[in-house]
Amino acid sequence: MAAVDSCVGGKTAINFRDTVNAIGTYHHPCAIVIDIKILQSLPLREISSGMGEVLKYVLLGCDQLIDYSNSRHNINYEEIVTYSLLTKQNFVKNDIKEQSMRLFLNFGHTIGHAIEFSTILNGHELLRHGEGVALGILASLRLCIQQGNSQLIKLYDYSYEFMLTHNLPVSISASTLGLTREELINKISALAFKDKKRVDSSLRFIGLESIGKPFIIYISDPDTISIALSELITD
Repeated sequence: MAAVDSCVGGKTAINFRDTVNAIGTYHHPCAIVIDIKILQSLPLREISSGMGEVLKYVLLGCDQLIDYSNSRHNINYEEIVTYSLLTKQNFVKNDIKEQSMRLFLNFGHTIGHAIEFSTILNGHELLRHGEGVALGILASLRLCIQQGNSQLIKLYDYSYEFMLTHNLPVSISASTLGLTREELINKISALAFKDKKRVDSSLRFIGLESIGKPFIIYISDPDTISIALSELITD
C-alpha cells in the first residue's frame, strides 16, 4: 500500500471521530526506500490490498497497468510501483494541498473510507484500506451509471473482474457485523457525509466520465450514496 501510493505526497495524518485522516499536516520525507524483496514477502492479502489502489490508477488513466487485470501471477512489482507513483506524481505536483488536480486521487475513497469505518467489529478492522477503496470504486462507478453515464457499465465490469482476479472483496455481508442490510447501508451513507472533504452540507465526491477523466460531483442527498451501495451490501 505504501509503495504504490502513500509514500508520495507528504500527507501525515491520524483518524479522529470516525473520519479518516481528519487531523494532520504535510511533511515530505527526505528519501523514500522501496525494497521489492520485502513486497514479495508480504502476505497475499496485503498484496491484494495494494492492488486496490493500483485499480484506482488504472481508472485514472495509467495505461501501463491495465494488463494487470488479467492475472495475479508473475506480477512485476517494480513496474507496478513505478507506474503507480508516476501517475500519482502527475496529480500531486503543483497541488500538494488539494486545491485542484490532487482532489481526483480521492476517487473511490469517500465511500471507501466510510466502508472501512463501518466494518470495524469489536475494535478490529475487517477490511484493509485497499479493500475498502476497491469497494468504494465500484460504488462510485455505480453512482455515475445511476446518473446516466451508461458508458461506464463496461468499466464497472472491468473493475469487478480486476477485483476478483486480485482477491479483493466485491461485496460485504451485513450479518457478519450483526447488522441488517439496510442498517449497514445507512451507516456507510452517514459516515460518508462526515468526510473531511465535504463542502457545507454537500459531499464533494469524485466521479468518472470515462477512463482517465475524473470530475467532481456535489451530493446533498444521502439516498444517492445508499442506492450506489445497494449492489455491494448483502444480508
